[in-house]
Amino acid sequence: MGSPVFGLFGLLVIAPMAWMVFTFVRDLWFWHRLSTTGHEASGLVVEVEERRTRGKNGSSTRLIETIEFLTADGVAVRGTPVAAAPGDPKNDRIGQSVPLRYDPTLPTRFIAPLGDPTKPPLLVVMKAVMGVIVLLIGWNIIKPLQSVLALFGG
Repeated sequence: MGSPVFGLFGLLVIAPMAWMVFTFVRDLWFWHRLSTTGHEASGLVVEVEERRTRGKNGSSTRLIETIEFLTADGVAVRGTPVAAAPGDPKNDRIGQSVPLRYDPTLPTRFIAPLGDPTKPPLLVVMKAVMGVIVLLIGWNIIKPLQSVLALFGG
Protein backbone atom coordinates (compact mmCIF):
# COMPACT_ATOMS: atom_id res chain seq x y z
CA MET A 1 0.00 0.00 0.00
CA GLY A 2 1.43 3.39 -0.97
CA SER A 3 1.76 6.45 1.17
CA PRO A 4 -0.79 9.25 0.64
CA VAL A 5 2.13 11.67 0.48
CA PHE A 6 3.74 9.64 -2.29
CA GLY A 7 0.42 9.44 -4.13
CA LEU A 8 0.06 13.22 -3.98
CA PHE A 9 3.69 13.70 -5.07
CA GLY A 10 3.19 11.27 -7.93
CA LEU A 11 0.05 13.07 -9.02
CA LEU A 12 1.78 16.47 -8.87
CA VAL A 13 4.68 15.21 -10.99
CA ILE A 14 2.98 12.89 -13.46
CA ALA A 15 -0.21 14.90 -14.15
CA PRO A 16 1.55 17.98 -15.63
CA MET A 17 3.86 15.75 -17.65
CA ALA A 18 0.94 13.74 -18.99
CA TRP A 19 -0.90 16.97 -19.88
CA MET A 20 2.20 18.24 -21.69
CA VAL A 21 2.46 15.03 -23.73
CA PHE A 22 -1.26 15.17 -24.50
CA THR A 23 -1.12 18.76 -25.79
CA PHE A 24 1.96 18.12 -27.92
CA VAL A 25 0.50 14.96 -29.46
CA ARG A 26 -2.77 16.85 -30.04
CA ASP A 27 -0.90 19.61 -31.92
CA LEU A 28 0.87 17.01 -34.03
CA TRP A 29 -2.45 15.29 -34.78
CA PHE A 30 -4.11 18.63 -35.71
CA TRP A 31 -1.22 19.40 -38.03
CA HIS A 32 -1.41 16.02 -39.75
CA ARG A 33 -5.19 16.11 -40.09
CA LEU A 34 -5.33 19.65 -41.42
CA SER A 35 -2.40 19.17 -43.79
CA THR A 36 -4.02 16.11 -45.36
CA THR A 37 -7.78 16.85 -45.24
CA GLY A 38 -8.03 20.59 -44.56
CA HIS A 39 -9.50 22.96 -47.13
CA GLU A 40 -7.01 25.28 -48.80
CA ALA A 41 -7.36 29.05 -48.62
CA SER A 42 -5.25 32.16 -48.81
CA GLY A 43 -5.06 34.43 -45.80
CA LEU A 44 -3.62 37.80 -44.89
CA VAL A 45 -1.28 38.17 -41.91
CA VAL A 46 -2.75 41.18 -40.08
CA GLU A 47 -0.81 41.06 -36.81
CA VAL A 48 2.34 39.42 -35.44
CA GLU A 49 3.22 39.00 -31.78
CA GLU A 50 6.75 38.02 -30.83
CA ARG A 51 6.97 35.61 -27.89
CA ARG A 52 10.30 34.89 -26.28
CA THR A 53 10.98 32.03 -23.92
CA ARG A 54 14.14 31.63 -21.89
CA GLY A 55 15.62 28.36 -20.81
CA LYS A 56 18.85 26.87 -19.55
CA ASN A 57 20.31 26.78 -23.07
CA GLY A 58 19.38 30.34 -24.07
CA SER A 59 16.20 31.79 -25.45
CA SER A 60 13.92 31.08 -28.37
CA THR A 61 11.47 33.24 -30.25
CA ARG A 62 8.10 32.37 -31.73
CA LEU A 63 6.09 34.62 -33.98
CA ILE A 64 2.37 34.28 -33.29
CA GLU A 65 0.51 35.40 -36.38
CA THR A 66 -3.07 36.61 -36.55
CA ILE A 67 -4.46 35.75 -39.96
CA GLU A 68 -7.69 36.71 -41.72
CA PHE A 69 -9.18 34.61 -44.51
CA LEU A 70 -12.44 33.63 -46.19
CA THR A 71 -13.71 30.06 -46.20
CA ALA A 72 -15.07 28.43 -49.35
CA ASP A 73 -18.54 29.45 -48.10
CA GLY A 74 -17.48 33.11 -47.83
CA VAL A 75 -17.31 33.18 -44.02
CA ALA A 76 -14.69 35.62 -42.69
CA VAL A 77 -12.32 34.10 -40.12
CA ARG A 78 -9.70 35.84 -37.98
CA GLY A 79 -7.45 33.82 -35.69
CA THR A 80 -4.10 32.22 -34.95
CA PRO A 81 -2.92 28.86 -36.28
CA VAL A 82 -3.44 25.86 -33.97
CA ALA A 83 0.22 24.85 -34.09
CA ALA A 84 2.75 27.65 -34.28
CA ALA A 85 6.08 27.20 -35.97
CA PRO A 86 9.22 28.77 -34.57
CA GLY A 87 9.74 32.16 -36.12
CA ASP A 88 12.67 34.29 -37.03
CA PRO A 89 11.87 37.90 -36.10
CA LYS A 90 13.48 38.93 -39.40
CA ASN A 91 10.95 36.71 -41.23
CA ASP A 92 7.86 38.69 -40.18
CA ARG A 93 5.04 37.99 -42.69
CA ILE A 94 2.75 40.87 -41.64
CA GLY A 95 0.81 42.25 -44.60
CA GLN A 96 1.63 39.18 -46.70
CA SER A 97 -0.76 36.72 -48.28
CA VAL A 98 -0.08 33.21 -46.93
CA PRO A 99 -1.40 29.78 -47.90
CA LEU A 100 -3.29 27.95 -45.17
CA ARG A 101 -5.44 24.90 -44.55
CA TYR A 102 -8.50 24.93 -42.31
CA ASP A 103 -11.01 22.52 -40.82
CA PRO A 104 -14.28 23.03 -42.76
CA THR A 105 -16.35 22.11 -39.69
CA LEU A 106 -14.45 24.57 -37.46
CA PRO A 107 -12.64 27.14 -39.63
CA THR A 108 -10.94 28.80 -36.64
CA ARG A 109 -8.82 25.63 -36.47
CA PHE A 110 -6.22 26.16 -39.18
CA ILE A 111 -2.53 25.93 -40.00
CA ALA A 112 -0.45 28.41 -41.99
CA PRO A 113 2.84 26.61 -42.63
CA LEU A 114 6.04 28.41 -43.47
CA GLY A 115 7.05 25.64 -45.86
CA ASP A 116 5.65 22.29 -46.96
CA PRO A 117 2.16 21.94 -45.42
CA THR A 118 2.47 18.15 -45.26
CA LYS A 119 5.45 18.36 -42.87
CA PRO A 120 4.76 19.59 -39.32
CA PRO A 121 7.12 22.21 -37.92
CA LEU A 122 10.14 20.68 -36.25
CA LEU A 123 9.12 22.43 -33.02
CA VAL A 124 5.83 20.50 -32.84
CA VAL A 125 7.57 17.17 -33.43
CA MET A 126 10.33 17.98 -30.92
CA LYS A 127 7.78 18.99 -28.27
CA ALA A 128 5.91 15.70 -28.68
CA VAL A 129 9.12 13.64 -28.44
CA MET A 130 10.47 15.65 -25.49
CA GLY A 131 7.13 15.39 -23.71
CA VAL A 132 7.21 11.60 -23.93
CA ILE A 133 10.85 11.54 -22.76
CA VAL A 134 10.08 13.81 -19.79
CA LEU A 135 7.08 11.66 -18.86
CA LEU A 136 9.20 8.51 -18.95
CA ILE A 137 11.94 10.15 -16.88
CA GLY A 138 9.35 11.32 -14.35
CA TRP A 139 7.90 7.84 -14.11
CA ASN A 140 11.37 6.36 -13.54
CA ILE A 141 12.05 8.92 -10.78
CA ILE A 142 8.78 8.18 -9.00
CA LYS A 143 9.12 4.39 -8.97
CA PRO A 144 12.46 4.43 -7.04
CA LEU A 145 11.06 7.04 -4.66
CA GLN A 146 8.21 4.67 -3.88
CA SER A 147 10.76 2.03 -2.89
CA VAL A 148 12.62 4.52 -0.68
CA LEU A 149 9.40 5.57 1.03
CA ALA A 150 8.51 1.91 1.62
CA LEU A 151 11.83 1.48 3.49
CA PHE A 152 10.76 4.20 5.91
CA GLY A 153 7.30 2.74 6.41
CA GLY A 154 5.60 5.27 4.05
